[in-house]
Amino acid sequence: MNINITEINSAAIKSLRYEAVEARYDDAEKTGTLVVTFTNGGTYAYHAVSVATIRKVLASDSIGSAVATIVRPSHTFTKVSA
Repeated sequence: MNINITEINSAAIKSLRYEAVEARYDDAEKTGTLVVTFTNGGTYAYHAVSVATIRKVLASDSIGSAVATIVRPSHTFTKVSA
């Protein structure tokens, strides 16, 4: 499952890109990297994010809040650019 969203209605997030890289038992157990570009210009790669987590983020009322409360606290990340 690969997702590339470049137009997001969010005050905090400019774009999202997700690429599933590891299959476990079923689609919901796949993990991948979520790359988030924030409106302030910073880009971060969040590692080992499950498809189930991505579905929760995309289904939320606020993608920015979902990244802040669901993804950021429970996944390691790498700063890609400032």
